[in-house]
Amino acid sequence: MKRRRLGGVRFAPPRTAPYGGLLGRAVTSCRPVTPGKAISVCVTRPDKPGPALRSADDVCRLLKRSANADRESFFALHLDVGNRVIGIEEVARGTLAAVEVSPREVFKSAFLSNAASLIVAHNHPSGAPEPSAMDLEMTRKLNEAGKLLGVPVRDHVIIGAESCISLRERGVSGFGGPRRRR
Repeated sequence: MKRRRLGGVRFAPPRTAPYGGLLGRAVTSCRPVTPGKAISVCVTRPDKPGPALRSADDVCRLLKRSANADRESFFALHLDVGNRVIGIEEVARGTLAAVEVSPREVFKSAFLSNAASLIVAHNHPSGAPEPSAMDLEMTRKLNEAGKLLGVPVRDHVIIGAESCISLRERGVSGFGGPRRRR
């Protein structure tokens, strides 16, 4: 696989995206952000939108490989206006019992991918998808930030070993956008 150079930054050529190839081929594009092209920002996106997400079960299927991980990972699924996946980012990886997430990091790549909205998700290595007090507090912060920034968070899905739960479907308030069809 040949690597290319652009503006002093090395990046890999287009490749097959992770997550079981559901997003097809990924394309990386870079744009200079400083005079002289010394620094560029690169964004990797699928060459065409992925599946439309209509329920928490769709999110669970997409991220099922994280269900049996040995530590918590926090994901942001970037959606276009039709609820189709245009990007998936593992925002943070934590420990066996927690993952520290900054709203800044969640929304940074959402802006770069031109997301209309987000669904966030994380796994519980314990296998039990019940939300903790920290999960609920992070959801509240992300919902507030999304409203302020114009990129609403549609749901927060917690992935367990055998099942997933949707905080939106559980009645947690503050999520943006219309309810998804089940």
